[in-house]
Amino acid sequence: MSVCTQCGTAYLPSAQFCSNCGFAFAPHPVNPVIILPPPPPGTQKAIIGSSPTAEIIGGVFFIIIGIVIFAASASIPSPTPPFPGAPTPAAPPFGLIAVIPILVGIVMLALGAMGISIPQTQVTYQTRSTPSYMRAGDSAYDYTPKSFLKQCPRCGQEVPIAALSCYHCGAILP
Repeated sequence: MSVCTQCGTAYLPSAQFCSNCGFAFAPHPVNPVIILPPPPPGTQKAIIGSSPTAEIIGGVFFIIIGIVIFAASASIPSPTPPFPGAPTPAAPPFGLIAVIPILVGIVMLALGAMGISIPQTQVTYQTRSTPSYMRAGDSAYDYTPKSFLKQCPRCGQEVPIAALSCYHCGAILP
């Protein structure tokens, strides 16, 4: 609890005026600014999202799906009354349903053409420190089974079997 600077009466943090003397307290910020501490060393940030080209391809895909739904709905025969004099049943709204993927496709095409990619997520992750069993100067590859490694033909360093290029010299691996 806080205390009024004029009369010394205690008041709640949400109070705007002193209940004893009527003194107006300073307004409290509605949206306080949160200052985050700097990230620890070894922390990296990455933005994960699709590319504008992927947005364009997705837009074309959605438009094609909408056209296929619309074409399939045109081949469905219109319903006939169950008996003479009965009202004709309403046709299923496939044409209206086909509009939804077409509109989504148009939005995705427009976003891709403007260079905007959605969804986009910022991810923060911390790289691992050196495990306790490793000595200074050791490589992680010193503790990796040799069957998981191959040798770079250019520099001779060991790299994981799945590597497409050498991490040391940048050579494209077979």
